[in-house]
Amino acid sequence: MNSQLQTHFMQFHHGVHREHRENSLKNLCCDRRPLRARPLDAINILLVHAAPPMLTIEVRSDDGERLAYAQDLPQTADRPMARLTWQGKRITREDLWPTQEDIGRLVILPGGEVGQLLSWWNAEDGSEWRWQIEFYNHR
Repeated sequence: MNSQLQTHFMQFHHGVHREHRENSLKNLCCDRRPLRARPLDAINILLVHAAPPMLTIEVRSDDGERLAYAQDLPQTADRPMARLTWQGKRITREDLWPTQEDIGRLVILPGGEVGQLLSWWNAEDGSEWRWQIEFYNHR
């Protein structure tokens, strides 16, 4: 079964929780407005680069049925990547330094583009990192 991962990034304004629902891609690096990702093949793990401190995730089938939902998943560590894991109706978040097992996984960037992680390296103290991602597009 194919599924569509829809990520709704949450915005906090003067302490008030607000969610903006829009159908177009937004540049999240600056304003943290919601993002609707392109349909992805059925996967159970997705990496998110530069995820906000709180993240709400909704997974829907091609026909719109909600398959899983998690609201306000908190950041678990000060890391550049978050690993979202989908099991049944449950979605979990772990902020981390990618490991060798993450090479080949899909990564969603703040602007909504999805690519494949080709390589990752980081200093042990977390002061620097280098990575490669590949994008594939077709019409």
